[in-house]
Parts: sequence; C-alpha cells; structure tokens
Amino acid sequence: MEKRSSVTNWIENTFVAYNQDNEIIGFINGGQDREKADVKIAEIYAFYLVEEYQRQGIGTELFLAMWDHFKLNQYSEMTVWVIQNNPSIQFYLKKGGIVVEKENVKIGNSEVVECKVEWFLK
Repeated sequence: MEKRSSVTNWIENTFVAYNQDNEIIGFINGGQDREKADVKIAEIYAFYLVEEYQRQGIGTELFLAMWDHFKLNQYSEMTVWVIQNNPSIQFYLKKGGIVVEKENVKIGNSEVVECKVEWFLK
C-alpha cells in the first residue's frame, strides 16, 4: 500500500505531515536561533518522522517547507544541532548542510558529540 502524506503549517513555525488516514506521522519545528538572538539566523528545534514513512520524500517535504518559511521571513542562515552518531545527520548533509561546529554534551550519564549543521538560505 502506498503511503501518502500531506504537509501543512499547523501552528506558527511548525509543519506537520499527515498520512491518508489523517494521522500525524511527522513534524518539523523551528524559529530564531537560540544562541544568536540578535541576528536573522534560524534554527530547527525539532524534526521527527515515523520510521515507516522515512525514505519516501516526506522528510524532504517537511524540510523544504521549513526552508521556504525561513526564507520568506528573511532569515539568512538555518542551523540544526544533531548528535554526531545519529543516522539522520546524513539526511542533513545530503541536503547541502555543512558541519560548522562540534560540542561535547552530557545526556544522562553519557557524553556525546553534537554537530551544528548550517545552510545559507539563498
């Protein structure tokens, strides 16, 4: 069975993907970069897609909806922080993102490397 989806701007700065049964299968949320509040740099705060809907272009639809939203609102750059060994980092790099910063962070009892991925919005 083909999995169809639609992406809508659900609430400000949040885009949601629905399947053919109108169930939420993913979302992306973002806004002003939390580290650089004085410049027009955007940040993806959260991005999730149910695993069975991955690799079907739905994540790309969500990503591009956020990209277009940030461009429309005159942001010059877009960033996201992602754990280095998270497979999703490959998605961001395939979309043209560049790792511009790495930081060791503690999550629970583990220390992980977070990567800041950045795009220039043209």
